[in-house]
Amino acid sequence: MAMPLKDFRDSILQPNLHDLAENFSDLSKGFNAISAVDAYTAHILHEAENQGLDAFSELELTEVKGTGDAAFKAGLAKLCPEFALVRDIAKANKHALLTAHSPAVNGSGDTGVQAIRFGQGKYGAGRFGGVEQLVVTDLDGNDHFLEALIYKAVSFLDETATQLKLEI
Repeated sequence: MAMPLKDFRDSILQPNLHDLAENFSDLSKGFNAISAVDAYTAHILHEAENQGLDAFSELELTEVKGTGDAAFKAGLAKLCPEFALVRDIAKANKHALLTAHSPAVNGSGDTGVQAIRFGQGKYGAGRFGGVEQLVVTDLDGNDHFLEALIYKAVSFLDETATQLKLEI
């Protein structure tokens, strides 16, 4: 039996996000937060199913093949580019190397610690002052602040759960 969504969010997701916020250059905290976000997505689907909802229909994920959490994540990835990247990072971390579904990253080594100096990063993204933080480099060579990606993905997932009228 899956943990209820609210319990998962409060007991697993939030503590991992807090740990990352406190240790934003710690690779293990980043990996844990990514895994928690990935699992949160599956918990949203299972909570919807437990309440008798068809999350695919409710969210109009009609062009998705399959009905499991991988299909649900694929559908959501089409709606939110930050979530899509977080999903690929989670898969890369789990499998070490990705080759299927045209991923944005291809391996667990695409995430690392970098100091992005003034003028190098996107305005308003990442930590201020050029401090070392977790950065993922996509296959196009673009750097993304992992913490910012995670928070945007979680916000998107919270909105998704709310749209399904699930308690978070």
